[in-house]
Amino acid sequence: MFSWFASTARADTFRLLPDDAQALQVRVDLIQQAQHEIDCAYYGADTGRVPAAVLSLLVEAAQRGVRVRLLVDGLMSRLPEGLHRTLRHHGVDIQIYRPPDGLSFRVWNKRMHDKLLIVDKRRLIVGSRNLQDAHFGVRDPRFMDCDAFIEGSTAARAAAYFQWMWDQPHVRPLEAVNLWGRTVASRLPLVKDAWRRAWQQADSPEVHLQLMWISRQGLIDRGMISLDTGNDWSSGGDRGVPLELVHEVDADKSQRWVQRRLLRLIDSSTRSLLIQTPYPVFTDDAMRALFAARHRGVRVVLCTNSLHSTDRLITFSAFENIKDALLAAGVEIYEMPGPEHLHSKAMVIDDAVGVIGSYNFDERSAKLNTEVCVIAPDVRVAMRLRRMVEDQMSGGRRVGVSPPLLEDQHPAVGRGREWTMQMGRLLVPPIRWLL
Repeated sequence: MFSWFASTARADTFRLLPDDAQALQVRVDLIQQAQHEIDCAYYGADTGRVPAAVLSLLVEAAQRGVRVRLLVDGLMSRLPEGLHRTLRHHGVDIQIYRPPDGLSFRVWNKRMHDKLLIVDKRRLIVGSRNLQDAHFGVRDPRFMDCDAFIEGSTAARAAAYFQWMWDQPHVRPLEAVNLWGRTVASRLPLVKDAWRRAWQQADSPEVHLQLMWISRQGLIDRGMISLDTGNDWSSGGDRGVPLELVHEVDADKSQRWVQRRLLRLIDSSTRSLLIQTPYPVFTDDAMRALFAARHRGVRVVLCTNSLHSTDRLITFSAFENIKDALLAAGVEIYEMPGPEHLHSKAMVIDDAVGVIGSYNFDERSAKLNTEVCVIAPDVRVAMRLRRMVEDQMSGGRRVGVSPPLLEDQHPAVGRGREWTMQMGRLLVPPIRWLL
């Protein structure tokens, strides 16, 4: 069992990164400024322009003597097998989390949902962005995300958590996985565009390196990133922020530590509770906590995707099935207008405590996936998070009680999408634990 979760909050420098361009540039700068070690963990990583450019920087850091480790999810990341070999050959130690090389359906569904970049055990980026183009505004429809840059001792705690994950017996190099697992873990999306075809056809380390260099140079030419900036990202951040890093403490999630910690925060609310999540498939425990908060007179506001903006239609169907119960309890629900997909995960308690990380208030985050969040009992952070949510939800609408099942509920959305969602409402109850 991992024991670091019991340590107390510490005061660090904290800076929100809701802007895509800043979120990308800070990653470039931290990797280039690394002196000793870089640890990365990503649920989603592929060979898009942004991730390929980041991989080129990781290779460059490894070549100058920095220890570089990359942990990617074995099912949701899409890096070809040859690229794994190329990265290893050039000093980037890459492993995959729970490769899908067995027949256990439940194991297949236990994914690593973390998004972490840790540099020299001193600087950290944590939040909701995967290492994919749409999470940095490079591909449409884009995801609306938010990360946090942290400098201080919380990064050392994140590094200890990463080491614990890295040492798990179900974390392995792709080369050690059987043929079936390697095929699934490295399969590229079947998208017909020239860039993905180039990666599919790449057959040597030299071609991989060339594609990574082309990606990086392309982002430079488009003014999206700059190299060797010397930027100090702690400048302009909030200093002296007490932070608590929250993560799972056992590999099987039997303790559900992140869920329990966040529910305790909800139980502590006395005036207001703001939850932003893209996929609100609340567990029964979370529903009871929200109802109890409303019973205490707490104003509860939920900001999420609409049928138009969601990227997971089946999950939205499950949300529709619980929406009326939330509305009846007095929960205010605001939905994104789209077409951008909301992907940020944040919570603000009493305008005094802020939470940001990878945790969706859904069954998967509670019971299956590894998750990591930071809690900041700091009014400055809480108010910045609140303003970020308000900005991201600009143009959203407050929703009312749903009409009966299978009646037209979203007239502005295409009829086919509406009916697919409504049929999903009938089908999701048996598989709700997977959503």
